[in-house]
Amino acid sequence: MGRLLWLKAFDRVSVRSAYEGEAGCLNGRHFRFSVQGEVEPDGEGETPAEVGTTVSLNGFKKSFQQSALRTVEAIAREVFEHCIWYFLRPGGAPNITVADDDGAVSLNSLMHDFVYSDMQRTSIEVKGERFEMVSLRLKSSQRNLAPRLYWCAANRVVVEENLTSKVLGLYGRLKDTESSPFTYVCYLSSDFLDSHVRADRTAFDISERVPGTPLIEDVSMDDIRESVLKEVESILAGPLSAAREEGKARVHEFVSNRGPRYRPVLSRLEQLGVSVDPSMKDHDLELLLHRARNAILSGCAGRACPV
Repeated sequence: MGRLLWLKAFDRVSVRSAYEGEAGCLNGRHFRFSVQGEVEPDGEGETPAEVGTTVSLNGFKKSFQQSALRTVEAIAREVFEHCIWYFLRPGGAPNITVADDDGAVSLNSLMHDFVYSDMQRTSIEVKGERFEMVSLRLKSSQRNLAPRLYWCAANRVVVEENLTSKVLGLYGRLKDTESSPFTYVCYLSSDFLDSHVRADRTAFDISERVPGTPLIEDVSMDDIRESVLKEVESILAGPLSAAREEGKARVHEFVSNRGPRYRPVLSRLEQLGVSVDPSMKDHDLELLLHRARNAILSGCAGRACPV
């Protein structure tokens, strides 16, 4: 399905692949495909010199050209950032090079440009099923400002989930003693996810939540997510604590200088499960405090309220 989607942006695609046969000799397959011609052989060509595959994307459509990256370096970085999991998964990734007439960039050489370091690899158990978590500190960029959870199966990323504010203090960039500001991402994998991924690898055949009592043994997405978020809070204990303190300072500064009417709300924010992104704009912060104040007032209906 993914390869067919190339034809939304390109008129045709050519693939020239060399692989080692049973006798140890190199064999080649050359073919092309397009909307008009579907899949067609592309001639025998020269005998390949080494194992590998070359993919040529031809006839770039103007509607996509207008918003496309221009340089091979920028394209390689975008592809690598989208495909980091392939370099982390068991067995790693093949050697991949993005090339045009002006040069070439190996994706395998880009890891240090994106990742400060991997964090402790951990595992969790949810109703008897084991899940592996690979956590990374990514160098923040315009693409990866939000913390994310990647649900993986069959050695591929299936679902990408934004974790912003799902753990108190978890927003865009975090800080710790080992790196400059970073964005947290987690790759989640397990035999359970492998066995429940849909054939097109775009979702899982797992209930979002299982109604009923906690005694029900079926594993839901909510069950898994809850356990993952608890582990994330443990892994990021230091950076999250610092982020929460920054958030509190941001709120106190705003209330002191611009919104004194929200002063009675300050002591109740944590009880309401409210944590503030230190980079939040004044307008958004006032809306958040206004909602918190209304929540407190509605909870005091019919009795004296300190706000």
